[in-house]
Amino acid sequence: MLTPVEFLTVQIEQAGLLAPLLGLLAGAALTVTPVSWPSLPAVVALVGPARAAARERCPAAVSGPRGFAVVLGFVIGMDGVVATLSAGFVGVLVVLTRAAVVLNVVAVVLLTYAAVRLLRANGPALCRRLEALPPDPIRAVSAGVLFSVSGCPGCAPVAAAVGAAAAAAGPLPSLLVVAAFVVGRAVTLYAAAAAGGRWLVPDDPRKTRRVDLVLAAVLLLSAAYYAWRLLDGQVITTLPGEGGRLP
Repeated sequence: MLTPVEFLTVQIEQAGLLAPLLGLLAGAALTVTPVSWPSLPAVVALVGPARAAARERCPAAVSGPRGFAVVLGFVIGMDGVVATLSAGFVGVLVVLTRAAVVLNVVAVVLLTYAAVRLLRANGPALCRRLEALPPDPIRAVSAGVLFSVSGCPGCAPVAAAVGAAAAAAGPLPSLLVVAAFVVGRAVTLYAAAAAGGRWLVPDDPRKTRRVDLVLAAVLLLSAAYYAWRLLDGQVITTLPGEGGRLP
């Protein structure tokens, strides 16, 4: 049975003029799936605590339109680059498939390490946490590219599949699909981060430690999910038509 994201991706190839709309929906759907959980803490740390960090005059505190621009840059790097390259060179999907196991293992280790650091912190450190995602949209693109293979390896193959499906419509339509996919992903990710940040960051600075605890929990759940996918055999390194699984 296909997941909503997989169903939308399959439909993109034959959707014609509706392909960009399906790309937008695929981006929105990806944000709420378990494979995308690791990206939530990174964005919540930017959008949510920025409101509280502004009171502490943290130089990296951003919110509003600039905060969305940073999130958009992050998503362009995390998903847009892979999707665009895959639209032109389907071999990108092959590379991601072959390296799937290694990328997932790296993600489990890094996500667990980040969660443990948050749990062991002596107190809230909003200014330091804001450094996790550069407050500049251009620099956020580079951070997103790195994050796509180290923190959210399940997102990159989805983005590559969307790009590969869009390629059937031609160069210009495929770029529109990728752009719509990125926008859908960025809007829903920013909305989730803003909603979470409003709840996580109260007016009382003494209670902002709960931001660390909730984000650590999300990171641990993300690491556990990726570990379970590995142990359950859901992460494969073979392409359609090939037999067996590679180590």
